[in-house]
Amino acid sequence: MAENNLFIHALARCCDVLWEYNATTQRILIHHDKIAPFLVGESRSVDALTEIFREKCKLDISDYNWSHYLNRGYLDHFQSSGKTAEHFQLRFKANDSGLMWYNITVETDAPDTILISGRNIYDEVKNASLYKSVTFSFDNILNIDAETGTYVVVHSLRWPNAPMEEFDYNSQMERLFSKYLVAEDVKYVFDGMRLDAVVNALEQQDEYELFFRMINERGELSYKKAVFTYVDDQKRFITYARLDISNIVNRYERQIELIRKENYRDTLTGAHNRNFYEMKLKYHSISGGVAVIDVDDFKLCNDTYGHTLGDRALLMIANAIQHFMEPQDMLIRFGGDEFLLIMPDADEKRFEDTLQKIQQKIEALSIKGADGPKITVSTGGVMARDEICDTAVGRADRLMYRAKNQKNTFFTERMAAEVPEADPGKTPGEAREKILIVDDSALNRMVLREMLQGDF
Repeated sequence: MAENNLFIHALARCCDVLWEYNATTQRILIHHDKIAPFLVGESRSVDALTEIFREKCKLDISDYNWSHYLNRGYLDHFQSSGKTAEHFQLRFKANDSGLMWYNITVETDAPDTILISGRNIYDEVKNASLYKSVTFSFDNILNIDAETGTYVVVHSLRWPNAPMEEFDYNSQMERLFSKYLVAEDVKYVFDGMRLDAVVNALEQQDEYELFFRMINERGELSYKKAVFTYVDDQKRFITYARLDISNIVNRYERQIELIRKENYRDTLTGAHNRNFYEMKLKYHSISGGVAVIDVDDFKLCNDTYGHTLGDRALLMIANAIQHFMEPQDMLIRFGGDEFLLIMPDADEKRFEDTLQKIQQKIEALSIKGADGPKITVSTGGVMARDEICDTAVGRADRLMYRAKNQKNTFFTERMAAEVPEADPGKTPGEAREKILIVDDSALNRMVLREMLQGDF
């Protein structure tokens, strides 16, 4: 008996709860209980003990645990099952305290006696969870002695079996980073990660961070974040933790690229916008076909039929142009009613054939709900040969205005060389007299008045 009491006394020192259940009397003797110290030395029935913990100790635990473990039926079943021991865990709150996490052991002490012991392992579980999370998140964790300039490896993905010995911090950092750092980051990282620089930084702030890029043995680029913090109040020992942030950086880069693409996209037509041209093309050298395409009488269309129909016309025109484009070609909405078509590396024949097909397709368009004039465009095109894009666009723009004299046509530099702009002695725009015969309607008079101004 004395030996058993000594065992129970020793066990109680290691536990937060120690109960003894007698199957014959169906009562529990409380040897030790941190939640209900007022019960120590007393013997209670299971039901009475359950009531005390529910009401007096305000035990907040799930119904599952009440029905599976915290009842007389569980103890009787355990005793009759022939088991010698069983383990389970309970998470709960008591006495309005914080969360507790008990590891419970139920074991047979004698034929009619069961010992129930438990220990609060919440801090252990929390620390283990944090450690596991940290080891998965961080590449390296070092503990640096700021006085001796040495460190020990606490955790390393690259060196999982690192010996527990001290290394010189500055020399090891220089050796590591000279081998794996991206060249542009070497000086910045060397200067920022010297131990004296780290100590000086931690005098001004609680946490010191550095960001840099590394290249591994396979030539793969990764992005790293290094964090330095003091472990102790005496400010002698520093924790260095390095984590890989490549996924975060890559995700943000993809998002930024999407935003950049949206900023370069015309919301109405889906073509590139003028900002794309200014940032990506204007002062870059290009070769291939460059065409400026302007919608004929678009202002008149808007004024007569409204902007909704005008927007519909622009969308149909953009779709018609894109129908004949190759993957490398670019369409830019250059202005309100003006498009810029870039066809890199296109030869002259393909360029002119494409402009002709575009001209014909747009001329054949019909806007649903509009009985007005047909949609047409005037186009000027040039062949750029390794020249600044803006220069080629300027030449194409001048040819577009020449095409405007006739409307619903396209004009290239080759065609301009074959067809003089005007006969000798005549001013530009008077190369050929034309007669226009139209019905005398209010709409046609308005159109002619807009086109001819004072000559109407």
